[in-house]
Amino acid sequence: MGVPHIPVYCEACGKVIAEDSAYCPHCGAEAGSQPALCRWCKAPIDARDAFCRRCGKAQNSAGAPWYYKHWGILALACMAGPFALIAAWRSPALGKTAKWAYTAAILGISLWLYLAAKTAFMSGLNAITGGDSLSSITGGTYP
Repeated sequence: MGVPHIPVYCEACGKVIAEDSAYCPHCGAEAGSQPALCRWCKAPIDARDAFCRRCGKAQNSAGAPWYYKHWGILALACMAGPFALIAAWRSPALGKTAKWAYTAAILGISLWLYLAAKTAFMSGLNAITGGDSLSSITGGTYP
């Protein structure tokens, strides 16, 4: 029996590459040039590690907290408005294009929530003041 073949992994993306590859065919990184880094604490890790040995956090989207997943970002957008952009841009589950799409969607949802809240407030104010809300607030001197 011969010696079993041990696969070679790209240090940048962790996928299997040919032993004689100068560059990774999956991510384009130079083979053996740079170690993989933890997504969270930026400590060097083995490219095959599912969790960082220093901070213990997951390195893929499957182990990411709920607020970094697609449904979590949308829930945050409804609850926290534009503050959900922080989760969208830090999410390991989203690519660059998806992050820009979520940015547009979150800003749209935030604008809609603002306008809905403003309309509800003005409707309530009109109901209380009998439709003369601006003059009651400004004392009758509205420019």
